[in-house]
Amino acid sequence: MDTYTSKHFNEWLERQFCECERDEARYRMLRLFNSDPAYWQERGWSRLADESGAWACASAVAQ
Repeated sequence: MDTYTSKHFNEWLERQFCECERDEARYRMLRLFNSDPAYWQERGWSRLADESGAWACASAVAQ
C-alpha cells in the first residue's frame, strides 16, 4: 500500500468509524486489501469494507 493510498484510506476510515471500531475495521480491511491491491483500488473503500465484514464489525461494536 503506497503512501498516497494509505493516506486516503486512513482519512476515509476516520470518517466511517468511531475510535473504538477503527482498529478491528482497519485490520480486516488491510488484510483483505493486501491480498489484491489493484483489484480493491479499482472498486473503492466502501466495497472493501463490505467484503471484509468491517461494517458488520462496526455494527456489532455500536450496539
